Amino acid sequence: MSKEKIWMNGKYLDRSEGVINISTSALHYGTSIFEGILCIMAGSGKTSAVFRLQDHIDRMFESAGVLNYKIPYSREELESAVIGLVKINKYSSCYIRPIVFEDSGYLDFGNKKNILNIVILCKSFNHILYRWKMRSRAKIMISKTVRNLWPDVLIKAKISGKYLASVIARREAENNGFDDALLLDSPGNVSEATSSNIFIIKSGVIKTPRRENTLNGITQNSVMRIAKDFGYSVAEEDIKVEDLLDADEAFLTNTAAGIVPISSIDSKKVFERNKEGLVKILRDKYVNIITGKDPKYQEWLSYVRI
Repeated sequence: MSKEKIWMNGKYLDRSEGVINISTSALHYGTSIFEGILCIMAGSGKTSAVFRLQDHIDRMFESAGVLNYKIPYSREELESAVIGLVKINKYSSCYIRPIVFEDSGYLDFGNKKNILNIVILCKSFNHILYRWKMRSRAKIMISKTVRNLWPDVLIKAKISGKYLASVIARREAENNGFDDALLLDSPGNVSEATSSNIFIIKSGVIKTPRRENTLNGITQNSVMRIAKDFGYSVAEEDIKVEDLLDADEAFLTNTAAGIVPISSIDSKKVFERNKEGLVKILRDKYVNIITGKDPKYQEWLSYVRI
């Protein structure tokens, strides 16, 4: 069995060769920036499709700007590195994780040189199981201990240190028998889940929290376009807890899980499986798109012959 490869600072290496200094400030202060990108089998199994690669790389550069990181590769070079990594590993389906972090020590977290390491990892997964898991339903609680209170400059950035709040909220949820937690913002509106955006559906209208107050999810953005193309009304607005509890349907979106219906909120509101109308329509369309079966959305796919 061949060894898994990574891409690090311009070279493809065996994963075991990807050695870093444990004094890096990223480990001590959470100053790395990262992305999560979906690649899934399309067609006969000899072709893979990377979903919205350019958009993910663009967002990574935007996050890098928040920390004043000057990535020493162009967007096109990193996109090519991702494609090459999938090809060299011969993965028909995988989750791709680019990450950027400083090569300075923990005592130099203010270092203006910003000497960077850029690494791309990928983890193989079963594409059938991925699609099957989207049919599972998530039990959600509203976090009692964590709120989404980041300053504006950090709201849009995928910076590792930001996710400590998500880790705490997710563990709180799991310890109480739930699958995930929802975070509220400072005024008490619904913001997002620990690693997902949220949508609610009421009387045929699909709603999501205002995107200026949440991470701009790429799957979220995809669902909004798909829904509009179907002719559904899509609104960005403040969603109060009572709106969530009064919804007809609710679902989460992210790259790693896709589109996942919510089964209950705080065990108070239960969404019945047999009433999953629009969620199922959107999920089925999304699966067709990411696997290359819908010609209308081909611009979202970067194909890899493996």
